[in-house]
Amino acid sequence: MAGGGRELIPKAPVSNQNHGGVELEPFRATSVCKLQEHFISPGLTQDSDIIIGGMFPLSLYVNVPELHYRTKPNQLRCTGFDFRAFRWLQTMIFTIEEINKDPTILPNTTLGYRIYDTCDSYALRAAMSFLSDAGDEMSNSTCHGAASVAGIIGEAGSLQSSIIASSAGPFQVPIVSYFSTCTCLSDRRKYPTFFRTAPSDYFQTKALAQLVKHFGWSWIGALANDDDYGRFAIQQFIEQVTEFGACIAFSYILPKIYNAEKISQIVAVMKRSSAKVIVVFSPEREMLQLVQEIASQNVTGIQWLASEAWITGAVLYTEQFLPYLEGAIGFSFRRTEIPGLREFLLRVKPSPHEGGGYTNVFWEELFACKLKLPENTTKGSITRARLCTGSESLEDTDTIYSDTSQLRVSYNVYKGVYAIAHALNRLSLCESGNGPFINSSCASIHNFQPWQEVRFTDQFGGEVGFDENGDAIASYDMINCQRGTSGKVEYAQVGRFDSFAIAGQELSLNEHSIVWTGGKTQLCDRFSQSDLRWALTVVFAVEEINRNAELLPHMTLGYEIFDSCDAPSEALKGAFNLLKEKGESRPNSTCAGVPSVPVIVGDGASSQSIALSRLVAPFAIGLISYFSSCNCLSDKREFPNFFGTIPSDSVQIKALVKLVRHFKWNWVGVVAQDNDYGRFGMMAFIEEIAKFKTCVAFIEFISPVGTAERLPEVMVTI
Repeated sequence: MAGGGRELIPKAPVSNQNHGGVELEPFRATSVCKLQEHFISPGLTQDSDIIIGGMFPLSLYVNVPELHYRTKPNQLRCTGFDFRAFRWLQTMIFTIEEINKDPTILPNTTLGYRIYDTCDSYALRAAMSFLSDAGDEMSNSTCHGAASVAGIIGEAGSLQSSIIASSAGPFQVPIVSYFSTCTCLSDRRKYPTFFRTAPSDYFQTKALAQLVKHFGWSWIGALANDDDYGRFAIQQFIEQVTEFGACIAFSYILPKIYNAEKISQIVAVMKRSSAKVIVVFSPEREMLQLVQEIASQNVTGIQWLASEAWITGAVLYTEQFLPYLEGAIGFSFRRTEIPGLREFLLRVKPSPHEGGGYTNVFWEELFACKLKLPENTTKGSITRARLCTGSESLEDTDTIYSDTSQLRVSYNVYKGVYAIAHALNRLSLCESGNGPFINSSCASIHNFQPWQEVRFTDQFGGEVGFDENGDAIASYDMINCQRGTSGKVEYAQVGRFDSFAIAGQELSLNEHSIVWTGGKTQLCDRFSQSDLRWALTVVFAVEEINRNAELLPHMTLGYEIFDSCDAPSEALKGAFNLLKEKGESRPNSTCAGVPSVPVIVGDGASSQSIALSRLVAPFAIGLISYFSSCNCLSDKREFPNFFGTIPSDSVQIKALVKLVRHFKWNWVGVVAQDNDYGRFGMMAFIEEIAKFKTCVAFIEFISPVGTAERLPEVMVTI
């Protein structure tokens, strides 16, 4: 079996018996466990008294070979290199060296390491290698050899951690994950030796749900990755926000294996939907595929709620994608500064030896060179394969590897290594007769199976420990992705969530520091005199009607006015407040209740009116708009309760076409805003004008967000 499987030859001989004409050959009376194969990756190794295993997803992609099931398949080929994961790996080595220098922890014992790149697919093979005895053969009738590591730091992905935790459980080898957050991993019956320094998603979804409740968002889209992490998280999030009375506009599972058609369909739904607050539970790798399609379809105006897996993913916030993601809000692990780590990272140098492990791959990827040119390199290809000198300076590079300003996952790695060290230290201090095992005995630090739970305070004042499920103490920083003065992304901390705080006070916010989607500093960042005039006109009309003795003589009208902030999400928030039953709201599974108003006046924009019409239709509430003219709203099957005091754009379009015909213009350009009003109007105009053989020279859309960047391009076209 690959990665440490052993072959057991039975001890007892088998007698010659005839079973259906087939004669069985007897075995020799021997018992040998034989290692069938070694894990193929060379990894990084430092031998010492006690070895700690490490598993990190250094490779970005994996190419799966064709499977014919007739011969042994070729090895998976891992490509790409994740600088961030390499920093996690180096943090583990740094921490082990720091512990070895500390005379107060394991004073007479030194720690070593064996670290593998799991390539997102090799996790189980790496785990089996750790669980195998160091020798290739052993005489043991049960093949129970001691694991070669005292504990394992890893894995990053929840699916991978669930696989290796299941495998390591019978061996009583502790797994301490630094990034696996799936709630499913809290099941002690299935994962008895799994621990993590990253909080469970149970607390993250609770934090996100409280954020939704705080801002009154009631119409939300939800996306999740197709794995344990994504599916468990989206299920819990939906359950929690619906308890607060919010409704889910749509929910989709993002494909684990890239599927351009599926992603395009999901983004198209997002573009059509009136939901402008969308939560995504996905690793940054899969989120990148989604953002690429979002940019392709130019979907703007989304207020993103991010999971911890991508909120600080630097690969997402490039100059190309930042306009679409600016203002994203999410919760991330607590950060800290680890003294000496950056200097340690910058001391990394390539190895002159053959292979050179991951450091050489890192060096070649970072500096776009080769430490050794391939043997078949021709003169013409030398320029394409530049030779590394080995003296290139890491200090002159600006990469996420050497950026220690946001040490969150790295800090989790740091805490995980210290947790194992403190557990081993407790074993070493155990006194015979006062131990926790049979007859008050102690386990040997060099040959033990039971895992010792620990709780300690690190040098930064952070409390490190595990509850009865192996989960870390849940505490998050609330992160807001903002565009800095340099034009690059900055991760601003705008709040916190502490699970151990008093109920109802877990979430604390600094709202004035939040930058919203599109770079807005407030949800409503401008004051409109005309909108105020319209609102006061409603007040004036209601009071005038109340004074009229002939109109509603035995009844008075009241009003409740909300600022829709020229955004569908805010318009829907106001509508939901109007639809709620008077008094305390009582959420239920159908999101239905007794509405408190018979009719709503508004909104002024077509996109908001479309969203509101769809919302109020099941309640048989009339919606009367004073400024929404999109001809799409004339569809009584889709918008049965919509009325307008302004003519439909179909009338305006006919008037414009008559104007074009009158002046005999036959070469016309079209510029429209990239929203419902603009797109429906543009399409209707082109259809009408085509009847009279007038040609359209160009069509340009101007986005409601980022107009200043788009205008020069439109002007060039004009």
